[in-house]
Amino acid sequence: MSHFMTGWCCGFVVESNRVEFAAELWLRDIFDSGIFLAFGINPAEHPPRLSHIAYLYLVVQTRLKIYPASSRGGCPSYGTMSDVKVHQLELVKEWLLDANRCPTSWPTLLHLRTAS
Repeated sequence: MSHFMTGWCCGFVVESNRVEFAAELWLRDIFDSGIFLAFGINPAEHPPRLSHIAYLYLVVQTRLKIYPASSRGGCPSYGTMSDVKVHQLELVKEWLLDANRCPTSWPTLLHLRTAS
């Protein structure tokens, strides 16, 4: 299991008896449609890329993180896009491609893994 597998993006799948990334259909829909909305991509012309999924994951993960008061001028605050670093994107992409660290049955990600 990876530290990237957090509660908002994974769920338990009874059929496989494991925790999987994008296990819930609503989350898959958000990733599938959110990728296109966030990047202005026409899904009929351009399929999603791994970097799109990784970036969307990082955006949500960063916005959900709460920083302690001591690190942000005296009061707790949520993460901002300035907290997202390029090296994090590469780490998330590596994680998404690793079937052992990021188990999933999400067809979009499975397709990207076989294409890589």
